[in-house]
Amino acid sequence: MSKKSVGLAVVLGLFAIGFFYVGGFKKGLIAFIAASIVSWLISFAVSLEVAIVVNFACAFICYKWVQEYNAAVDQNMPTQP
Repeated sequence: MSKKSVGLAVVLGLFAIGFFYVGGFKKGLIAFIAASIVSWLISFAVSLEVAIVVNFACAFICYKWVQEYNAAVDQNMPTQP
């Protein structure tokens, strides 16, 4: 297994598709749907500008996931893609 790029994960995370890059299809799809629902609810409850915060949260989550993945690769531990 090779390490995944932290920068790419963060950039893709800003568009909420970094979940697929870091977490694989199943975990990525669940996270993408959750982020989309939260963003949609915030955009109606507060404002569209505030909903952009969700994009930054997605980027942070992708950053944390890729750090965990890369640490597991360094330790030669089996991980799920």
